[in-house]
Amino acid sequence: MFSYFLEDYSWLMAVFCFISIFLLWLRRAPMPRENARPAADWERSIIMPKVSDAMLGDSGRLSRDASGSSQHSARLAVMPLKRTSNSPAGYKDDDLFDFEPSTIGAGIVVEQTSTLQQAQFWADLGMPGETIAILSPIIAEDANPASWLLLMDAYVRCGMQAEYQDLGLKFSAQFNGQVPSWELRQSAYVQKGLNDYPELEKRIHQRLAQSDGALWLAQLLRDDRGGKRQGFEYAVYCDLVRLYETLEPNS
Repeated sequence: MFSYFLEDYSWLMAVFCFISIFLLWLRRAPMPRENARPAADWERSIIMPKVSDAMLGDSGRLSRDASGSSQHSARLAVMPLKRTSNSPAGYKDDDLFDFEPSTIGAGIVVEQTSTLQQAQFWADLGMPGETIAILSPIIAEDANPASWLLLMDAYVRCGMQAEYQDLGLKFSAQFNGQVPSWELRQSAYVQKGLNDYPELEKRIHQRLAQSDGALWLAQLLRDDRGGKRQGFEYAVYCDLVRLYETLEPNS
């Protein structure tokens, strides 16, 4: 009887299996495009654009096989980054990469620093050798006493006694300032600055209040009367040079 039951209802079991397979196929079938859920805003930001020949370099064209499918024949060229119209205002870290490679350097105005500023930069970084390399070839033609003072300081830091002494003699012949001996520069001596001479400081400030004050100070820094004047002490002279640098733009 059991075999008769299987033979009698075999068609029903076949129908049931067919329906089950059909339902499984429907569940795996892709959703129609018009019924697809629209992408959220955060999802749109990570959706990769379609690649076209216009987005590739000359060596990155798309090659197509016999079936018409696209294959990359080379690496994608780097695409220029452009600011979109809805980019937020204000500075952001990403702005650092907001450029077009073809226009790098175009329209950028870079103020060229002076030789003295470059030399001072390396001195501030603790690299007096770079300072010497910049200033020593041109120091003879440099009329700025600040360059001479910076170069002498670099010689001291590098232990270049002969160069320091030679430059010191030339400095004393051109500028109205004293140069400490090499031995004194090696010791921990305390120098007196302009603030330690109140009367001298007062006289200088009174003279600078006049219309030609900056010109007068410039002449004072250079006038050594043929090397016959004793000159200002080294620290005082350094203070006067710094004072002149604050006045020079307004002169």
